[in-house]
Amino acid sequence: MKADGSNFPGRHYGEERKFLDTEPPFLSATKLSPKVYFENSNTYSVGFDGVCVDMVDISISLTEISLDSTLGAQRVVKSVQLFRNAFSSRATTNSYPTGEDPKLAFARCMLLDNRLMAGQLILGRTISPEAMLKMWEDWYECLVDNNGPSHSNMECSTVALKALREKHWAYTIVILNISNRRTYIITKSGYTGIGPRFAEAGDAICIFDGARTPFILRKVSGNELVPDELPETGRKDPDLDRERWKIIGDCYLHGFMNNEVVDSEWQEKRRRFWLV
Repeated sequence: MKADGSNFPGRHYGEERKFLDTEPPFLSATKLSPKVYFENSNTYSVGFDGVCVDMVDISISLTEISLDSTLGAQRVVKSVQLFRNAFSSRATTNSYPTGEDPKLAFARCMLLDNRLMAGQLILGRTISPEAMLKMWEDWYECLVDNNGPSHSNMECSTVALKALREKHWAYTIVILNISNRRTYIITKSGYTGIGPRFAEAGDAICIFDGARTPFILRKVSGNELVPDELPETGRKDPDLDRERWKIIGDCYLHGFMNNEVVDSEWQEKRRRFWLV
């Protein structure tokens, strides 16, 4: 599991080496020194210090997709529509949790803030947040305008898909690649993000000390993945009742990608996560 953003799709272009920086794209908690803990009596879990920043409230997942097919692209667009509608219904205030304009935050999230090199190769390395918003609005307006009356507002027609590819081919390619085998998420506090394929409502979003991205965690129920008896000794695990988690995957969560958790409000909520 990588925490530098390289798990996100689309990072396979050979030319991206031209854009390599000394600084990775995401720096969620890199100002904090990572520490790893092990239980003396249990080799089945490992501990990391960090903070739980939020919980997944809405997840919109793409379980099967072929970007080369019309059906695959239509599924992505449908998921984008669902994501946008869910966010619009939740954005009841004039500001995103970070204080910025909700539409601006959403547009930045859709491009992962243009941090990935694959996107920079296609759209350009330097794009202002306002330019990201304009790209998103033009793209979505084209989608709506080219969905004929015979189609529901949740369905992307072949006409609309063709229009997107012709008028906004670069943006469409980036959106399709970012969305491939990922899940759009909205948290209980109203943050938006793009996470691992199997993220679900109720999952925790945590940032470990030293990590470059947040991670989606799911609480392990009962004794799952942890044996009742340690095979080496046959003794009961003395930490059997300790809360344990499993990693679902890394994610982009807009508002937590640049060392925000070093602030005192989050440091007061620090804890240790035991992963199995």
